[in-house]
Amino acid sequence: MKLKDFRSPIYLVLGCALLLALGAAMSLDAGITFSIASGFYDDPISLEIVSKIKCAKIYYTTDGSVPDETDTLYEGAITLTDVTDQPNRLSAVADVAYEAYIPTENVMKANVIRAVAVTPWGSRSEVLSGTFFIGYDREKTFPNVPVISLMMEYDDLFDYETGIYVKGKTFDEWLEQNGPDFEGWMVKGNFSNSGPEWERPVTVEYFPWDGDDAFVQDMDVRIKGAASRTNPQKSMRLIARENYGSGTIEYPLFPENERLDGKGYIQEYASVTLRNGGNDAEYTRIRDPLIQKLASGMRIATQATAPCVVFLNGEYWGQYTMTENYGASFIENNCGIDSENVISVKNYEIADGKEEDMAAFNKMAEFIVKEDMTVEANYERAADMLDMESLADYCAIQLYVVNRDCLLEGKNWRMWSVRIPGTDGVYDDGKWRMMLFDTEYSSALYWKTEDYEYDNVSPALVDEQVKELLKSGEMDEIYEGYCNDPWCLMSSLWENDNFRRELLLSLCDVRNIYFEKDRVDAYINALRETYEPLLEDHFKRFGPEFAVADIDSHISAQYGMLEDFFQKRYDAFPGIVQNALDLSDPVSVTVRTSGAGKGAVMLGHSVLDVSKDFTGLYFPECTVTLTAQPDEGSTFAGWECSGGAIENPAAPSIEVPLECDIELTAIFE
Repeated sequence: MKLKDFRSPIYLVLGCALLLALGAAMSLDAGITFSIASGFYDDPISLEIVSKIKCAKIYYTTDGSVPDETDTLYEGAITLTDVTDQPNRLSAVADVAYEAYIPTENVMKANVIRAVAVTPWGSRSEVLSGTFFIGYDREKTFPNVPVISLMMEYDDLFDYETGIYVKGKTFDEWLEQNGPDFEGWMVKGNFSNSGPEWERPVTVEYFPWDGDDAFVQDMDVRIKGAASRTNPQKSMRLIARENYGSGTIEYPLFPENERLDGKGYIQEYASVTLRNGGNDAEYTRIRDPLIQKLASGMRIATQATAPCVVFLNGEYWGQYTMTENYGASFIENNCGIDSENVISVKNYEIADGKEEDMAAFNKMAEFIVKEDMTVEANYERAADMLDMESLADYCAIQLYVVNRDCLLEGKNWRMWSVRIPGTDGVYDDGKWRMMLFDTEYSSALYWKTEDYEYDNVSPALVDEQVKELLKSGEMDEIYEGYCNDPWCLMSSLWENDNFRRELLLSLCDVRNIYFEKDRVDAYINALRETYEPLLEDHFKRFGPEFAVADIDSHISAQYGMLEDFFQKRYDAFPGIVQNALDLSDPVSVTVRTSGAGKGAVMLGHSVLDVSKDFTGLYFPECTVTLTAQPDEGSTFAGWECSGGAIENPAAPSIEVPLECDIELTAIFE
């Protein structure tokens, strides 16, 4: 018999029968593959779906849903074309907000193909998912940012009772209880619900900007945010789960995300949030990423961020900021501390750990607020429980950027510690430390152009009426026991001279170093260069009407207002601090380097940019510490001083008295 005779129908039938018997006995894998990889294509493509088992039937969907035998049977290659002209489906859903913005044009769309193979003996392959963008010039449309495709069941998003993205049943129940007199941001809907029962399965396909190392992974998704949940575009948290095969996203989503302890870069994440911009959603959309980047290097935790574009079941879902999530895994990744040993408190509640862990936080807060911090023994005990430098930096940032949704309002704060202190590193000492997030209700948002001259230092630190209320316990009912947020801690600690000097230096450093005018301008320009090309499509998709009416003017005005705030705040802040705290006139401290060698200079804990002269204003009520650090192959030869005096010019580290303007040069040979 010739070999080609085995191709006759009788042998194919026998072969399938044999496979049926073997498959039933061995549960053979019917794994499937696409003939073409997900990605961006200039012209229509022909996609084939192939199963390892020839007798298996393949079913597929094009709407993001998980396929089964009720869906389209694959019978041959599928032609994929540009589908943007197809009617909007998800974008036309009005129940996502009290005042939903429905786009007037067709939004961009991609082909989403999800397929499963089912064998005659009943075994099923894993679902294969792919996203195919046809006819888009990626470099022009989505320049320099990753694109993320989310695929999930329509009802998981938009069902009246169970959909997590809509007002739904929860809104009707809320409306019945609260009546018709409310503003849109007050609305409660299905999207307001939280907890594991309001998570839904999602398949995430990630396309990095450089085109390499794309990945697809099954995860869970939940809606995130406070008032911003009421926006048509909602923040979404993507969570890796072990029940999907991997408990982490094993990908460097933020390539330059260095660990807090300085021991390398973070390569994997337990979860990540696609953030809608929060309060800044309708304006620049960069305030929180900007402030997070500028604050990086201070003695607090900050979140890595990166702009991206999202498609939901193949429909363009706007520009987002991918944001590193806080939580126990964040501390483990950044500090090498076992996540089971991490406690964090967010807005008066346990965020990580056990309910009984709240007692440790309450013990620290109650002691600081209730006891006399002018007694040095009390302050020393407080400093054993709370990282004073971290609190000082955190409060200085919030005061400088005029965050109207944090310090003085008792909102958007988070602190972390360890349950069982260790001796292995800096961060396992049991002290509570600050975590920066949600900073965008600041820096002249909502056209508050006068904020640059706003004195928020006085009510935070020297309002005697507030201090009396704190000490008397009259505010205890408001705080269900006692005031224990960062403002209350800072206000009580301000009575101590050591903390006063620490906070005063932080107020100066945040202005002189981290939010220095040229540095702020450089960061704004860099972010604007990435975000702005994405905003026209975004505003056309999600509004608001006042932005869509003249998008270019809207964007220009908003970025101009942001730049103007930081320029004017820089100029006004020393006077605000001086007047609020009744301080002496600030003096100018200038630092530079010279010589044939190279090195760095630290002011306190901060590394100065000595590529040019550093000049900052500091108050005579405290001193500053300068430390010269020669590069490898160079040596430190001493300090040159002009306009003042230092005790030991040969010492690498010096205390600088601030009696008058002073210039110091670190000489490296």
